[in-house]
Amino acid sequence: MSSISEHSILKTGSFAHLADVSSHPGSKLFSSSWCPSMDLFVLATPLSNRHRLTLWKMGGHKLWDVEVGRGDASSESIMDVVWSPSGLEIAVAHHPPRLSIHSVHDGREIRSLLIRNPADESLDPKLTAVWWLEDAKSAEPDGLDNLLRRNGNTPSSAHSILQTLPSLDASNDEGEALSAPIYNLKKDKDASTGTIRWNVSSLPPELDSFPTLLPNLATASIAAKPSVIAMPPPTSSTKNKQPQYEPFTPTTAQTPVNENQDKELQNSLLIVSDDIGHLHMFLEGSYPLGQVDVGRKCSTISVIKPSLEKPVLLAHNIAGHSTNLLPTSIELPLLAAPSLRSVSKMSSSVRALLVYIARTLEDMRRAWFGTDSLDGGRDAGKKWLKLLEEKEKQLDGRKKTHAIYELTNLLFTGKTSGAMREFLGGSGKLSERGMAQWESTVHGALTVLQESAERKLAPACERLVILLEEIRGWSAWPQRYSTYEFITSEIDDSLGLCHRTIELAEWLSKASLEEFERFHEFMKWTKVETSRVTDNVVGDLRAPTYDPLEVSDYLENGLLQSSLDRWFTGPLPMLNPSEVHPAPPSTMGEMMSEMRKVIEAANNGPDSLAGGAHLSGMNVTPSFDYETRISRLEKLDRNLLALTGQLITNCERIFRRASEATGRGQIVTAPPKSNQDQGGESTIGPALLVRERMVLSAPDKPVSRSACTGISIGYFTVALPKDRAEDHDHRALAVFAVDYEPLGIQGPPTRFRCCVLECRAFEGAEDEGPAAPQPCAFEILDLDFFDDETLLLVTRTVDPQLEEDVADDTLFGRSYLTSVAFTELPYAELVPELVAQSRERMMEQALQMCADGLLQARPLPISRSRRLHCCTTGRSAKLAVNGAENRRCACVLDMSGQFGEVFDIDAEGDDEDEDEGEGAQGSIDGDANAVREDSMEE
Repeated sequence: MSSISEHSILKTGSFAHLADVSSHPGSKLFSSSWCPSMDLFVLATPLSNRHRLTLWKMGGHKLWDVEVGRGDASSESIMDVVWSPSGLEIAVAHHPPRLSIHSVHDGREIRSLLIRNPADESLDPKLTAVWWLEDAKSAEPDGLDNLLRRNGNTPSSAHSILQTLPSLDASNDEGEALSAPIYNLKKDKDASTGTIRWNVSSLPPELDSFPTLLPNLATASIAAKPSVIAMPPPTSSTKNKQPQYEPFTPTTAQTPVNENQDKELQNSLLIVSDDIGHLHMFLEGSYPLGQVDVGRKCSTISVIKPSLEKPVLLAHNIAGHSTNLLPTSIELPLLAAPSLRSVSKMSSSVRALLVYIARTLEDMRRAWFGTDSLDGGRDAGKKWLKLLEEKEKQLDGRKKTHAIYELTNLLFTGKTSGAMREFLGGSGKLSERGMAQWESTVHGALTVLQESAERKLAPACERLVILLEEIRGWSAWPQRYSTYEFITSEIDDSLGLCHRTIELAEWLSKASLEEFERFHEFMKWTKVETSRVTDNVVGDLRAPTYDPLEVSDYLENGLLQSSLDRWFTGPLPMLNPSEVHPAPPSTMGEMMSEMRKVIEAANNGPDSLAGGAHLSGMNVTPSFDYETRISRLEKLDRNLLALTGQLITNCERIFRRASEATGRGQIVTAPPKSNQDQGGESTIGPALLVRERMVLSAPDKPVSRSACTGISIGYFTVALPKDRAEDHDHRALAVFAVDYEPLGIQGPPTRFRCCVLECRAFEGAEDEGPAAPQPCAFEILDLDFFDDETLLLVTRTVDPQLEEDVADDTLFGRSYLTSVAFTELPYAELVPELVAQSRERMMEQALQMCADGLLQARPLPISRSRRLHCCTTGRSAKLAVNGAENRRCACVLDMSGQFGEVFDIDAEGDDEDEDEGEGAQGSIDGDANAVREDSMEE
């Protein structure tokens, strides 16, 4: 480097400094930390053995800090994060393996995606990276099917039928499907840590893992819960006014609040990789598509989708110390099939109805059995009986009490004991207020049982039958749906469970009404007896205003225990009530026909009347046969919780197998091996800093990323690791360009180019004279592609003499944020036949060519640079960039994770920014200088 070029000078005035970031030590910044649509970025901060997720504004202000670990995990760490295309959701990859989706509004966990364990139990996979690819296009239906569609539904299909039905009443917990205004939700904070904690779902685990798209209650014929949506945070013109709130009515609830988000997420593809060669895919960040096996004992470091028209992914894998130069092609034919959208939509609607059914039954169970803090209708009378028994022990001196006997004796004889008079007189707390509370509790519980069974549970199962019937039809259409492996017998079993649930729900509704009538008569009798004791007319038998038989029935079968308990307890029902006791005739003609059969059977003799062949299949039977059937009906199991649990398990198995069809249909094509790779692995080892980017360009000028013509150029950079730099003359950065045509989908690359850059430059201001800039060597701490033209690097100057005596974690230097126009580099052509098939070997070849004089190493062409006040020490740093239009910012975090800086890449900085930054980070430089002085003295 004999001459000074203005393109190789490390300057200090570029890039506007926006803010300094001060976080917890050990915080992690990821390459995809920036939000694509807002000036926000996320950090992972440590807390004991777990990580918290923190959201920051570009100006350096922290918006929220939430704990993302689950309570049952002793330790959990965040491996990677990625934003959704809409910028309203954050996908977080954890270890132990788990994928969670969080809301940008408050950080709460919206959903958790299941990562399937490998079949080999000896393997312990670890998630390594996550990507969220936009618009993995699925094919639209064509022909007559598309012409007849209404609101996305084919006429006479299950969803079109559901649209004609009235919507089910909203579930109590369905409000979570509605989004909330940004940063405007009330949160409960943990008293010890101050971090936000959110309730874990109480749904059955099968529903947590049930394949589903983003919730859309309207497609399942479920009304959204009315809610109140707050307005956005007040602006400066309205900050002194009272905040306004707009009611969210059921009519407007039919249109999702996050409609724009749904459109941006539509057909997007969320992919997470592990270190055993698997890619786990989720459609629209929710619906699982199975996993792709790209090779055992390898890890995927990048996934791109070069074409928006074809369902092909390109993945670069690393195994051992070798990273594939050419990508592995993953073709997913089912991703473009219209049937995938139909099956995923059907699975989502089935799950929505199953969630609705599960929540309805849980509400019914709580209303009847109560909770830890509220009494249920079932046990409301027990505390009064217990009080009566205590009075009997106190006043009558009985060791054994018989509260039900005393009440029955009072009912039929009118005689009362001293304890009974004390109990009914009010001193036993059975006052008018106590009786009103008792009556209100039981009435409310029975009302919930009756209305929920009739208006929610049974109609939801009827809609589920409509959906399952269509799935059964698909199972008989192998030409289109054979890949999804629908089994007719499993669907028939689920349909049978649905029909059984409907019959038991109707039975529960009628039984609840009967219980309500008996309890009403019981309360009328209780009020009469209380009045008699109060008026001191105990011996006077007045004309009853109640039904004594109903009261006696409630004393025997309702006060201490009720038959309604059997709808929530007991074994799984195996028979339908109609199979034990057929329904009576519904028309006069059917009744007359049944009566003729009975008369004919009676004329044939008593044997026929007792149940001979002539009575087989009759609905109307003799009285003793009717009593037998009633007895069998009373013994029938009717546990709705067990029944719906089995239904959920069956449906989850059906749709989970169907969701994995995309992964089963994968076509994976590994890159070929070259003769150059027969000598073994590279001596360089795994490259520490490798970044890549796919750029679509026309033959003469760049074109839009959405274009589908021209040449696809894959750029990737390899920075030589520091521990291998001593084997070469200097540190180096190599930028490789690999051309694919068309779009890297078919055939090998058509062109290889390379440019090796020296990690040397001049430091200083170019306007201070020809002798002012001083030569310096530097190392690359991190780098990333900012956009389709610019490469950003975090560099730090190196003193060769000091480097030999100081440890890596105390090495001091001046750090810079530097930009390079990588598309304008002077690339040298490489012979495709001689190019190695691993990036490490290719880097080794490039350095050897420079040593042999076949390739010229050039100085780093610096476009712009800015002095950093962090990253002056440490072995590495982390850079996150956002090159989206109207965003154009970058964040740098030092190795400690404690200090960072945010820059506007398009704007120019000035000296005032430099001075402010130096003042804010003066303590950092002071500590680093102290370390340097101590090292030099030693």
